[in-house]
Amino acid sequence: MRLNLFLVEVALAGSLLAFGSAAPAQPAAAGAPPVPLAGPPTNAPNAPSPANAAQVPKPGDPYAAFFPSPKNTPFFRPDQIPWKTNGEGLLEYNLFGNPREPGPYAVLLKWLPGHYSTPHYHPNARYAVVISGTWWTSTSNVQDVTKTYPLGPGTVVTDVIGTVHWDGARDEPVVLMLMGDGPSPNVKVDKNGKPLGAVEF
Repeated sequence: MRLNLFLVEVALAGSLLAFGSAAPAQPAAAGAPPVPLAGPPTNAPNAPSPANAAQVPKPGDPYAAFFPSPKNTPFFRPDQIPWKTNGEGLLEYNLFGNPREPGPYAVLLKWLPGHYSTPHYHPNARYAVVISGTWWTSTSNVQDVTKTYPLGPGTVVTDVIGTVHWDGARDEPVVLMLMGDGPSPNVKVDKNGKPLGAVEF
């Protein structure tokens, strides 16, 4: 239950970021103890930190005087994210956890134009937020990229446990924030929706 609530909170935050807005902060109840923030666990070596964030104001930045200290708020700009290749046509940036290992995780995935997964399902639920681009998806057991449905930025998606789907990018890159509880492999299926025995991450 706690993981599901955390994933919903992260998904909503991601959709708000995609729209460029933020929800107003809610004041704490009088006398209430501080509530720990749900953030990345300590096993998040790729997350922005004072040691790896290339954080300086851009030339001519009119807000340079207010630039946040990297000791307090390290960040990566979109062009600084250290993507790693995850197969042909797919890039991955691990925010925290690992979808290949037990426990909660969150990753950014960048689908390159023309890349699609094949029909598959997951043994655990997965939650996605479309950050940029248009994500094309289908729930058919047969792959036909001309018969996919477009999901734009800010869309929040759930891959229900054990249900077949596949997705990809057409003529532009697509960035997703993907969350869940690992391990969460893709179990490929045939045209009848039966497992092929092929598992990939």
